Amino acid sequence: MHIHLDTNTPTIIIGADVSHPGPGDNSSPSIAAVVASMDWPGVSKYRGIVSAQAPREEIIQDLYCLHQDPDPQKCPVPGGMIR
Repeated sequence: MHIHLDTNTPTIIIGADVSHPGPGDNSSPSIAAVVASMDWPGVSKYRGIVSAQAPREEIIQDLYCLHQDPDPQKCPVPGGMIR
């Protein structure tokens, strides 16, 4: 597979996957992982994060969210595995 890189356009490459417990194990958590490139245009350095989540849940539960500060004057703060 060939990925065309336009070095004039800053780009981030993100990968994500969820791994599940073995067959018959419905109590162990699934593990979500996300990696992203950090050094445009080299795209050879990546940072990763892993998180446990509910068993057999294929969608990453905490991929991205906004946290609202109790002070209504403040802007929401990005959170989750991708911030």
